[in-house]
Amino acid sequence: MESHHFHHVAPLSSSTCPSRVCNTPNTQTQNPCNYTPRRLLFTMFKFNFLTFIINFFILITTIGCQSTTMSQINLRLPSPYTPPNTPSQSFSPPTLSFLSRTWSITHSSLSMWRNARNVRITYSPLPSPSTNKISDLVEYESKSPTFLTSGVNRIRGIDTLSQNTGSWDWRGSGFLFFVTSHWEILGWGQDEETGEKWIVTWFQKTVFSAEGIDVYSDRKEGMSEGLRERVLGGVKGLEENLGRLVGEDLMEVEIRLPWLE
Repeated sequence: MESHHFHHVAPLSSSTCPSRVCNTPNTQTQNPCNYTPRRLLFTMFKFNFLTFIINFFILITTIGCQSTTMSQINLRLPSPYTPPNTPSQSFSPPTLSFLSRTWSITHSSLSMWRNARNVRITYSPLPSPSTNKISDLVEYESKSPTFLTSGVNRIRGIDTLSQNTGSWDWRGSGFLFFVTSHWEILGWGQDEETGEKWIVTWFQKTVFSAEGIDVYSDRKEGMSEGLRERVLGGVKGLEENLGRLVGEDLMEVEIRLPWLE
């Protein structure tokens, strides 16, 4: 006769839970084997939700910083183009320490730079007591050098601070002592992300050249793409008043590193 030993197996205690028992649904009591995965799933959900909140906050903060860094650049008009009876514009000129360095001219409306590359200008403070004067050295390389224009060409002068804020009066040195001009800073700044510095200037016509606009960068290679777009956008904003100077006449100046010294 076949014996039925399974009738004598002791009932499972509440502390034991073989896998075959866990697979049996139990609607009467909470199954401890199901409780652990549910709790783990809930914990993972809370962790992922918290991570999402943190990442979202970081994203919003980053966007806020970028919007501040990438703010629009506004330039002032040159004094001859400022309409009469216009309220004086609030303008703080750059400090002498900011100005005193070598600048790459990246864009200019001056026609003589069409045949030049690596145009740079160096401002240097003069010894005391000339607190209102700075040395002005322009250097450039000709694209079509001749016996007279090969290597680095230099134009030297002295800038004297004008009564108008952020304006200077230039006089040539040496054989150019009789040549004078007036130039004004229309805007300047330093990019918060890259630290690169920039200046936009307007200069009056001389006996040798027409009036024009120059864009400076403190980097030999010129401005980064993002800053260049913002600065040129500010220059473009003057087109209604300055016309061709900031329109079709304003062209990029060639930069080819390394500079000749």
